[in-house]
Amino acid sequence: MMVLVDTTVWIDFFSARSLPHVKVLEKLIMDREDLTSANLQKNRSQNLETL
Repeated sequence: MMVLVDTTVWIDFFSARSLPHVKVLEKLIMDREDLTSANLQKNRSQNLETL
């Protein structure tokens, strides 16, 4: 299973905050689940020009 983790969850995780969504992320890490994140940007055509 691939799990998409929102940036705000990573921020809370690395800030060592004790929140329910951080606990879920910690469990996913301990269970060695496949994790990913997405880089969403406003101007997609601008990004394509840099390739």
